[in-house]
Amino acid sequence: MDNRAFQVLDDNNNVAIQLGIDASENPSLILRNENGDVILTPGGITEYAIGNQLIVNNMIHDNTISEDKLNFAVLKDGDSISIQNIYTEAGDKFGSEWVTYKQSVDTMVTDAVSKTLVYYYSSTSKDE
Repeated sequence: MDNRAFQVLDDNNNVAIQLGIDASENPSLILRNENGDVILTPGGITEYAIGNQLIVNNMIHDNTISEDKLNFAVLKDGDSISIQNIYTEAGDKFGSEWVTYKQSVDTMVTDAVSKTLVYYYSSTSKDE
């Protein structure tokens, strides 16, 4: 940075923030985290800036993540990816496991409601 930069140093004299004009006459901003990792450069945000749950659904534009970036095996049917074609680590279809899980939860909820209603009606009929 040819003396045209503002730098903020940490307690160990390491550059934590740098703002200025680089040797190519481009504006430049560099930020580092508490570990000294660069989290922002003129090229954009680095992986060190992305904490857990920092990026959520509405921050990802539709059709911007390709299947090769997904961290699980994907089988496609034509041009689309279906939950029915995603497999778990055990090799079972996730869609099938989801349906089984949902049915199990639905059954538990139905049973709980039924037992509550039976209790309610049995307790109110005693008062009559």
